[in-house]
Amino acid sequence: MQLKYGLKKEWMEFFCTKRWLAFVIPAVVFVFLDPLTVMAMPLLMEALPADLGLDGLKELYTASQAMALQSFCSDFSQMGMLALLLAMMRTAGGDQKNKSCVMPICNGFRRGTYVLSKFIVYPAAAFVISILAYLAAYAFSWFLFEDRVGFGSILLPLLAFGLFLAFAAALMLTLGCITGKGGISAIIVFILFTFVSMFLSALNLNRYNPLALLNMAGSFERFDLPEYGLTALITLAAGILLCLLTMGAFQKKRLV
Repeated sequence: MQLKYGLKKEWMEFFCTKRWLAFVIPAVVFVFLDPLTVMAMPLLMEALPADLGLDGLKELYTASQAMALQSFCSDFSQMGMLALLLAMMRTAGGDQKNKSCVMPICNGFRRGTYVLSKFIVYPAAAFVISILAYLAAYAFSWFLFEDRVGFGSILLPLLAFGLFLAFAAALMLTLGCITGKGGISAIIVFILFTFVSMFLSALNLNRYNPLALLNMAGSFERFDLPEYGLTALITLAAGILLCLLTMGAFQKKRLV
């Protein structure tokens, strides 16, 4: 019964306060912007003067649906994730700062259930919205390009993309609930996902961890199923551990 109440509370706080729009608006923007940008690039390159020496680059560049989806994943994983983290600041630490969590807990609401409700609603919302955005980008780009990606080829990348942003939401909840600082937690998570991922990729070490899911989200050929499955399982296990860690830390946290 308490879990049902907690889920309803978090659902209403996220959707009825229109905070979800902060995540959806960037999704809508990049769903249309990235495919159109990729489609326009050959035209822009043709308009460049020949004396720039870009003829070889013009021949190599071929706009395709795969390129449009990869561009969408890259842009939305950064700006969309940043918007998601900012939208979550109130629930990930902000409720401790403004003491809105004190009343339900003092009235008998279990702390573990209070945290668990957050870990169900926000990662699930991030997962579903990101998947819908990915599908919308696929549908829109399908009409723009002749060089298309089969629908079956995007199923695993689609799930990887949703799982990537769901884990980002879970990590934001952990840092925010433990520190009570939503803004600082958002900055830390964004830096971690952006720069650590780039660093690991540069060293060719970005495998078997939640950050590797973003690379999988833009891969449509020669998919390594064992690596994908193990990475997904590691991410799910890490998300569960984050939830348990947050529940344990929140039990001992002084709220007043």
